Amino acid sequence: MKLLNLYQQLSDVIEQMLKVAQDQQWDALLNWQEKYEQLSTDLIETFGTTMFDDEQLVKQHQEVISMYIVNILNYQQQLDQLIRQYHTELSLLIAEKVKTRSQIQNYCHVANLVN
Repeated sequence: MKLLNLYQQLSDVIEQMLKVAQDQQWDALLNWQEKYEQLSTDLIETFGTTMFDDEQLVKQHQEVISMYIVNILNYQQQLDQLIRQYHTELSLLIAEKVKTRSQIQNYCHVANLVN
């Protein structure tokens, strides 16, 4: 079933996105993002043409799709938290660099005044 396959692929892609983000492979994350967007679009289009009645989507498939949705949401939450953490760390590093650069400029200014 196409819908089931799309959910599985989307779950796999978001899991890979989380792994590459954990490894700080930002270019790879952007590549996976493209695949994620394409699968999301395909899923929306397929979902619009698929009816959720008992004949087309047996109970077993409903449970598997529910599992994929839970996995996808969990991976997305972890990815969001990880990116927010890295953003905070980067902001602190930038602030530290700016402070250090400012101090160096102040020391240079004082040294120039002494000369």
